[in-house]
Parts: sequence; C-alpha cells; structure tokens
Amino acid sequence: MVDSILQLEQVTKQFAGSIVPAVKEITFSLAQGDILGLLGASGCGKTTLLRLIAGFEALQGGSILLHQREIARPGYSLPPEQRNLGMVFQDYALFPHLTVAKNISFGLGKLAARELQLRVGESIELVGLTGLEHRYPHELSGGQQQRVALARALAPRPELILLDEPLSNLDVQVRLRLRQEIRSILKETGIAAVFVTHDQEEALSLCDRIVVMQAGRLEQIGTPQEVYNYPNSRFVADFVTQGNFLPAQIVGNIVQTEIGDFEIPAEILDHSSDRRASNLAINSDHPANSTINLKNPLALR
Repeated sequence: MVDSILQLEQVTKQFAGSIVPAVKEITFSLAQGDILGLLGASGCGKTTLLRLIAGFEALQGGSILLHQREIARPGYSLPPEQRNLGMVFQDYALFPHLTVAKNISFGLGKLAARELQLRVGESIELVGLTGLEHRYPHELSGGQQQRVALARALAPRPELILLDEPLSNLDVQVRLRLRQEIRSILKETGIAAVFVTHDQEEALSLCDRIVVMQAGRLEQIGTPQEVYNYPNSRFVADFVTQGNFLPAQIVGNIVQTEIGDFEIPAEILDHSSDRRASNLAINSDHPANSTINLKNPLALR
C-alpha cells in the first residue's frame, strides 16, 4: 500500500459573516509522489482549501495530517513555516530587487555557503534556467518567472508543494508547454503536489488524481480517466466534459431517449435502487466506454 503524505478528514471552513461554509467536510488523501488537482469554478473553495493546507487559514472542523502528523484541527494550527511546504503563487511573488539566484536562495539562509551554492545551482538547472542566474525578474518572460517561483519552492526540498493556479497569467502556448514541464520536474524530484486550477484540460493532463469541487463540497475524486469517462453527477459531466443533456425514460433494461435507445448494463441494474431517473453518458471519443448511472441526470457527450 502506498503511503499517504497528506490526509484531510472532514475539513470545514466558514468565514465570519458567511451563512454557508467555504469548504465543507472535505476528505481525501494524497500519495507520496502524486500530483493532486483541485478543480472547480471560481468561488468553489479550492484556493481556501489550499490555504488551509498551507496554514494560512484556520479550520473549524476536521483535521489535516502531513506524514501522519496532525498539523491542523479546530483550535490548533501548526504555523506555515513549520510545515515544510513549498508554495507557488498565481502572481509568482518574486522579489523585484533580487536576481534569479538570490530569489531562489531566499529560503535557504541556514545552509553553509558551499551547500547554498550547490542547492541553488541544482534548482536552476532543474527548471531550465541555467545562464540566467544574474537576471532580475523584470528581465525575464512570464514563463521564466514562473520557473523561478517553482525553483524557489523546490530548493528547500519540502515534503509537499502547493501550487495556486500558477499558469493562469500566461498565454496559451506558454501554458501548454509549462504544464508538461512542471509535471516532469515534480516527477523527477518525487515531491507530491496539490495543484489548484479552474482549467479542465490542465487538470486532466497534469494531475494523477483530481478532486472536483462545487460550492465548497467534493463532487468527485478519481484519476483523470475516471472523472472524464465516468462523471458521477450532472455537475461533473457538465463542468469537466462540457456534456449535453436530454431527458430519458427507463423501460426495463432500456433507456429511451430522443436520439435512440440504449441498453443498461446488468451490473448497473443489479446495484441500482432508483430506476426512475437516468444518467446516460456517451463519450464521443470512446463510444464503447459509454456509461449509465441511474441515480443522476442524463449526460450525453
């Protein structure tokens, strides 16, 4: 069994003055070396959840464990600087008056000079910025600045990296290239990561597992293939796959729709307690993998 580096149990956060929680009863775990995506529309609670993991916010319910060590519960929160986490922000958060090398070395002050130099050099090489050590942030492109931010987060060799929509400020071509570079870098280091994004394609291509969120709740968790091919709710089918919806009627083991009839697999009939509503998901990329869920609305894609 793969060890979990991060565990969330029934994590809940409600801001003062709000009548609904920003995050409600979220439970999941993250295996060592995996990349977990928090995917959802703006305001769904994904960044709040990331800030709870980082220690920037206090939770009202549940608990957070890092390597089986409790780092947060109601009334207790281990300070962020003691959690051994790396953070990559949406706006890079680089120091404009420091060079690339000095930005990366900022969090390595306790290392001896020789070790500091080696660690910075390794980080610069890892993100492909060799030769740019003495440039300042304003002398770099957006993609290069994001690489510096990633190198700075990786340099202290954290247990976990948190990335808050790190590619959203970049143009499309740079984003496409960097998403694969970030995945390759994280896999090479073996460091687990939590990656916040509202971009479905980004989550599906970069992450090992995806948590789909809506209105502070966890809608579905699974591999990209599971979430895309087998959405377990109308929201997931619509948000992740941009599905089309149409009404259906169930007669025996047949779902009748305006575009034709579809047979319900026996295993679904055997495990379903509600046959009045149907969810037919036809994957246009892989029609043979089409699925039916009798408890949710009909989805066609």
